[in-house]
Amino acid sequence: MKTRISTGLSLLILLMCWPLRAQSPTPSTAAPIRFEDATAKSRIQFTHSFGAQELGSLLEGTGSGCVWFDYNNDGLPDLYVVSGKPLKEGMHPYPLKQPPAVAPHNHLYRNNGDGTFTDVTEQAGVAANIYGTAAIAADFDNDGFVDLFVTGYGRAILYRNRGDGTFEDVTEKAGLKVDGWSISSAWLDYDRDGCVDLFVGRYVKFDPKYRNYYAADNYPGPLDYAAETNRLYHNNCTPIRAGGLAPGRAGRRAADASRRFEAGAARG
Repeated sequence: MKTRISTGLSLLILLMCWPLRAQSPTPSTAAPIRFEDATAKSRIQFTHSFGAQELGSLLEGTGSGCVWFDYNNDGLPDLYVVSGKPLKEGMHPYPLKQPPAVAPHNHLYRNNGDGTFTDVTEQAGVAANIYGTAAIAADFDNDGFVDLFVTGYGRAILYRNRGDGTFEDVTEKAGLKVDGWSISSAWLDYDRDGCVDLFVGRYVKFDPKYRNYYAADNYPGPLDYAAETNRLYHNNCTPIRAGGLAPGRAGRRAADASRRFEAGAARG
């Protein structure tokens, strides 16, 4: 009798568990994710330049960056790539024997939505005639169009997006005076006033004439130079008042190229 009860109980448990076993997911048999080099298909033709015949300094060896952003509000990410360039005499230990036929510069590639891109640098006005290091994008004036900030050696550039496919250099109007060597930056609203502020990371006080280094290193490293201070720029936006200008996307004043930033030093 006990054997029958035990057998019947085991059969009942098995029948109860069977639907759960039937519903349990089967191990995934999907193929692993793979990537393909689509550079040629995309029509992006870009070669970074460090401005010299061979690497000979920290400035040349640091490299440059890029940023994806939708500059024309068509829902597709566009690409902005940053480059160095040949600098004045005495800056490069191994200068080019001949200057390039076309001076290296930054490029903006518009996403065509079909896997290809079009170089719109010239018509957009963002070639940036500087030794570029990096770039970031944000709508600093809250007009609904993403703007561009480019860092580099000697100075940085703030490009305001006009909303018609072109940009204007408003660095001076905005009160941004970034000297030295700025290598990275970030947009953030640190005081929560609805307008993005700007943090700029500066690297070292690079001196091209300083050549005291261990031979295996090829050139002096970052610890051979004095450090620079970082900078935080406050965006002096003005909230909408009764009877004021038409509001922008974030409830602030519409585009105003005279909007200024004020600087404060921040220790790195």
